[in-house]
Amino acid sequence: MSTDYHEESFVEESFTAHDAQMSNNVKSETFDMKELINYYEAFVECTTKLGESHLTKPEVSFCMAKKLNFVNEDGTIRWNEGIAYFKKVVHDTNKLNEITKALLQCKEQEDAKEGTHEKFLKIFQCAMPKLKLVRQMM
Repeated sequence: MSTDYHEESFVEESFTAHDAQMSNNVKSETFDMKELINYYEAFVECTTKLGESHLTKPEVSFCMAKKLNFVNEDGTIRWNEGIAYFKKVVHDTNKLNEITKALLQCKEQEDAKEGTHEKFLKIFQCAMPKLKLVRQMM
């Protein structure tokens, strides 16, 4: 018997339609259950598509941002929508402030540079240590 498994398979099997229905009734002080399920669905789709199993890969973050509608058709980042999403998902004000601060600091560092896809990847490489807070809360 193999102990080898893929994170995306585990996630896909972990959430059922019943779980999604229950998420309407379950409340959390820390995060929004329905948005958390949407987050994991995007994670599963992107890790499967890219053959990566970690959110820490900037390409996975970019794919998820596209799936969650944080990237315009021209490839630019929809910052307000991204920050609004984190506000919906993360209810802990301290964690939310840390995440927002990290993203905005990294955005400022990269704003002077050209390109959109590369800029996005650099911003998320910069912000990844703080974004891990989101994953640790889940």
